[in-house]
Amino acid sequence: MKNKLWRLLVPQRLSTIMFGWLAECRIVRVKNYLISKFITKLHVNMDEALEPNINKYENFNAFFSRKLKPDARPLAESSQFISPADGFISQYGYLKQDAILQAKGHEFSAAALLADDKHAYQDGAFITIYLSPKDYHRVHTPLGGKLKRMTFIPGKLFSVDDHNVANTANLFSRNERIVCEFETQHGPMAVVLVGAYNVGSMFTAWHGKVSADTIKYWDYDGSNELQRGDEVGGFLMGSTAIVLLPKDVVQWNAALHPNQAVKLGEGLGRF
Repeated sequence: MKNKLWRLLVPQRLSTIMFGWLAECRIVRVKNYLISKFITKLHVNMDEALEPNINKYENFNAFFSRKLKPDARPLAESSQFISPADGFISQYGYLKQDAILQAKGHEFSAAALLADDKHAYQDGAFITIYLSPKDYHRVHTPLGGKLKRMTFIPGKLFSVDDHNVANTANLFSRNERIVCEFETQHGPMAVVLVGAYNVGSMFTAWHGKVSADTIKYWDYDGSNELQRGDEVGGFLMGSTAIVLLPKDVVQWNAALHPNQAVKLGEGLGRF
């Protein structure tokens, strides 16, 4: 109730700016207090963190986007599509022509999500992973590929919690987002980082923080090749990652279901 009241009274952008200032604060007592309270309240497992000592983080954002130890997330066998992140499956399945399932009774357009009317994912496969505040907040590639294009699309900052996903039409194609496009052995692949309420910024491993006032494109020559499980980017606060693949590339595991908790590297389907 308190969170809903705050969202009603404080505009999205102002709240994000206010939160961003606090999250960047380097006053030792303040940032350590925020980090320790966060760890305690959400039961964050710092044994997995590459740096378990909270005193070593310069601010809350540095802690929030912390890296994991190299062996913390083993990858499933190479024949499997792996989860790109820790989180919960929001939805998964196959596009109906251009339509992606958002929630029961709600679909959104892949063309609008990608800002590309000529995309390669008609009737293809998709999976949407929600990263809650307690989760590891970096997104990795489900299969290896050459980076071809990055697109930043400005937009709203609606919350991506269950209530909003179920009740806000076209939420993911209205929120601010980064589209990362790769060429893989199975054809093109899009990994989309979707911003949300209080997400002060998003970043990619090759560019750092990404921001612009209008749609902006970066084209790459393919020399930047990511291996399966390599980092794509991440968020400063909880949000969502969406992966799109062409038709007939992946068959999802029969046991998958919405709201299922998943870990980075876990096998979710077969090629």
